Amino acid sequence: MRSLPARIVFLLFAAVSATLGALTARPILFVVTAMALFLLATSLFTSRLPLTRALGRFRKQAVEVRLWGGLPPDSGGATFVLTDVNVISAGIHLFFTTPDGRGMHLKVA
Repeated sequence: MRSLPARIVFLLFAAVSATLGALTARPILFVVTAMALFLLATSLFTSRLPLTRALGRFRKQAVEVRLWGGLPPDSGGATFVLTDVNVISAGIHLFFTTPDGRGMHLKVA
């Protein structure tokens, strides 16, 4: 299952919190709206979009993951399948699964 892009999540979160803020007149909801819009803006205007698109080409393919030249902890030398690539603010989030169905999340800041 592919995750929902962060842009859509932040946009929906901002719209719902702004609507609830207008209906209930609670200032905290406007603060939440501002935070969601900030994360949306940084996700849209980040310089990491070309890298995210390039990594997205490897989606559903077996990949070898190396962190500082070594295997990830508790991986047991397993081959990972890249399931999703997402950009949230200034970080790229990579989601992997192993052949036995375990998942792994890797954030590149």
